Amino acid sequence: MASELPISIVHGKEAPRYHIDVKELTITRAVITAHGMESGRPLVDIQMTDKFGRIYWTAISGALVAMLGNQVIKTNKENGGEDYSLNTYEK
Repeated sequence: MASELPISIVHGKEAPRYHIDVKELTITRAVITAHGMESGRPLVDIQMTDKFGRIYWTAISGALVAMLGNQVIKTNKENGGEDYSLNTYEK
């Protein structure tokens, strides 16, 4: 369940450093399926591409995206960052 996911908030100097063998992927597409889960809730598919053009997909629940998004907004606000509420979706 998404609400059980531990979320860590660290400062830039404390950010994880990953091993050289970790794949660097670029998100190239996101697809939201309105009733993608058995529960009828949204599912988010994320397409990523590596430096060789290979494509990878992952699927995550809309609830997880919302939970992470809410935490990012809260943390950003505490840091005096940009007001994300002005962002809009455009095709």
